[in-house]
Amino acid sequence: MSTIEDSDEIEVFGASFGRGSKIVVAYDGSKRGQLKMNFIIATLNSFGVSTVSLGLGSLSTISYAIRKLNLDGGVMVSDNVTFIDRFGIPLCEKDLLKTSPELVSWDKVGKQLSFDVDPYYVEDLLNSSFQLLTSSNLTANIVVDLYGGGLSKIVPEILRLAGSRVTTLNAVPESVEDDRTFDDAVNDIVNATKSWEADIGLLFDRSGNKLLAVIRDKIISGKELIELALRGLKSSKVFSSQFFNSTVHKIIQVNVNKCALQEYTMMFLRWRGFIAYTEYGSLSSPLTGLPDPAFTSICLLASKPWING
Repeated sequence: MSTIEDSDEIEVFGASFGRGSKIVVAYDGSKRGQLKMNFIIATLNSFGVSTVSLGLGSLSTISYAIRKLNLDGGVMVSDNVTFIDRFGIPLCEKDLLKTSPELVSWDKVGKQLSFDVDPYYVEDLLNSSFQLLTSSNLTANIVVDLYGGGLSKIVPEILRLAGSRVTTLNAVPESVEDDRTFDDAVNDIVNATKSWEADIGLLFDRSGNKLLAVIRDKIISGKELIELALRGLKSSKVFSSQFFNSTVHKIIQVNVNKCALQEYTMMFLRWRGFIAYTEYGSLSSPLTGLPDPAFTSICLLASKPWING
């Protein structure tokens, strides 16, 4: 997924849509992330672009908001900045229209609005997973480390509504220090899962793309986690066996670092399939086609790996 750090690119991005367009902006819960988000909002407004702030968010919730509110694009603020087009798909730098930005007069500055996307995303994701939820007993004792990131409000709500008992760690935005490494987080979730005698521990990264699970001291990630999630989908009989034989059994690794996401997303949506982001241990969202650890965790619970191994 291409990320762009140069503030000049923010100006180009806003100017490429033109005055009167609407862009959604969110940040991933990192320290100083909200300051960066506010700077981007002010920059876009100065070119006559109106903004809709989600506050805390992820690529999937931004993509969802673009479609839900019929917006022109989006910006995800993390360590870097990711630009998203009007179809909800991350842009590569080469895809940006190199328009010369021009400041507008004060009376034409874009408006700043806010929108709480989380309740809508949770409702639509649960509705899209209704058959999966009703055909599987998802009751479990779960420990979840949200890393203070973009899914801090969404994941606990989804898992609780699915019937599980959820204990959360680091569920407050900007609560995780910058010097905490992902290895530190892995050790923490392993220890917490053991201490609370949980059926499963789930660790999400700050950006809301990556998922890692812990079962009986065993760390499960990447392709192995995806295979378990797909097993949960298959066992629920929500999708036809023909679909699984032709598509899901081929674990497709999408190299998002080479801007292949748009091509693969469109192809798999036509097949009514799921993209398997093996690098992230995440399936694509049925709402956006982007990595969605929240949806993946539902599928993972449906496979009951703490019972079935």
